[in-house]
Amino acid sequence: MLILPGAQKVAIIDPTKKMGETGQYVAYDGNCEELEAVIMAARKADMELRYYYTEISDGNGECVPIKVIITEIPDGHIQPFHTHTNVHEISTVLQGQLIAIDSDTLKEGDCDKIRVRGSVVEQGASVIADRGVRHTVANFSGARTVFITNNVLPLPTGKDFKPDWK
Repeated sequence: MLILPGAQKVAIIDPTKKMGETGQYVAYDGNCEELEAVIMAARKADMELRYYYTEISDGNGECVPIKVIITEIPDGHIQPFHTHTNVHEISTVLQGQLIAIDSDTLKEGDCDKIRVRGSVVEQGASVIADRGVRHTVANFSGARTVFITNNVLPLPTGKDFKPDWK
């Protein structure tokens, strides 16, 4: 299973609990000594794992305005529907398969509708969640799926975009 060192935070998400319920989302510092044991126990219990990389800098030490999240999502789990106001969310499947869907009305419990109406995202493929659009991903693949998400601040477009390739 993929684990990249250097995560600033690791979260364990219990898919049996509703968002906001006590114990549904538990975060650990990336330097926590018992983190490896916590991760192994969470995988065994079919929990979702998220590794947050927020302190990313370039070769000159300049902060890069991006957040990278590696997520392990167990079979049968649907993330809560959500939106983003300030970032574009780009997710690429590294292992397994996801279903991605936008919906203003569906709920996480609408498994059959999500499966039928959603788009299959295979290993190596990406999905971009538009800002302000309510969306989610689901794993109905039969195995744990791993994907990487980049939260990127929007760039200027059109005449306001200034290319800098020299």
